[in-house]
Formats: sequence, structure tokens, C-alpha cells
Amino acid sequence: TTDFVDECFAAWQPAAFTPPDLAFAVAALAEVLSAGSGVAASDLDATGDPTSPWQQANSFRMGTGAR
Repeated sequence: TTDFVDECFAAWQPAAFTPPDLAFAVAALAEVLSAGSGVAASDLDATGDPTSPWQQANSFRMGTGAR
């Protein structure tokens, strides 16, 4: 029936997981090291080009002038 999930997994919860302190330390270090570059890793597209038009949030259109 369509109630299978509700009936069989009603009390299911994912296993509790707490990341180790080392994971937070490594993430903080990566943030500090990338802060001096002027370009955040999240600002790069798959090609790694921060000037890619796909990184612009200004209604970029092919073949038109800048707005």
C-alpha cells in the first residue's frame, strides 16, 4: 500500500553524528587561507574562472551591452 513508509519507518531517525573537532579546525584554516586571495572558493565556477559571466548576478545576456 502507499502507507508502507509511514507504517514501517515511522520511528526511524538517522544516526546521530557529530563531526570531529579536527573537521572544524581544517574548515577554519581553509577559510583563513582563502581570505587573502580576494576570491572565495564559492565564487568560482567549475572552470575556476572568477570572471566567468556565469558568476555574474547582473542579468548577463549574450550579444548585448553592459547594463
